[in-house]
Amino acid sequence: YRAAEASMLNMLPDEAKKMLSIAAERGFLNYRFLEKTVFAPLWKDKQFIQIKNRIKQNIGLNRPAKDFTIPLMDGKNFRLADQKGKVILIHFWASWCKPCLKTNRFLKEHYPGFKKQGYEIIGISLDQKKSDLERYLIENRLPWPVSCDYLGWETPVVKEYGISTVPSLWLIDKAGIVRAFDPKKKALLQGIKILIEKDSVLQQD
Repeated sequence: YRAAEASMLNMLPDEAKKMLSIAAERGFLNYRFLEKTVFAPLWKDKQFIQIKNRIKQNIGLNRPAKDFTIPLMDGKNFRLADQKGKVILIHFWASWCKPCLKTNRFLKEHYPGFKKQGYEIIGISLDQKKSDLERYLIENRLPWPVSCDYLGWETPVVKEYGISTVPSLWLIDKAGIVRAFDPKKKALLQGIKILIEKDSVLQQD
């Protein structure tokens, strides 16, 4: 996909679409990348829109989230399927990732109000150094469940969800359906509110 960006910079839109199509076929998930202004000339292009839709299919928007069971830092297990009836935000992150820590601060700010309305976060850390993660958790005391097996990118649920960058946010409704992927802050808050109030479909363009 970086090759596609380079092709656009070199005024080669057909080559860019070819590269993006290959990326989509290989399971590329970050369709927010396609919102970069370098791709603006293609935003209304039929093939480009098809590629974007294919990426959304890779993510699984508006389809059941992939179930998983993971061990938590407190020794308990967390199974996604057992959370039905709650709005769940899956946050793939790491203590070495500065944007992840910024996201954690934002999520922590809004967590208490949503928590008592049937909302939960599961933080899945890609840390590989136990001391780094433990130090971060002691200093920041995240109020939601956190899991880490210290395998980094090789963590089974990370591979199952096709995570290639962090932070990565997946918003799941009360029925276990993926309703948003990496929404921006305002859209995330709006989405959580909608899904708490009713099991309506959250559209993400």
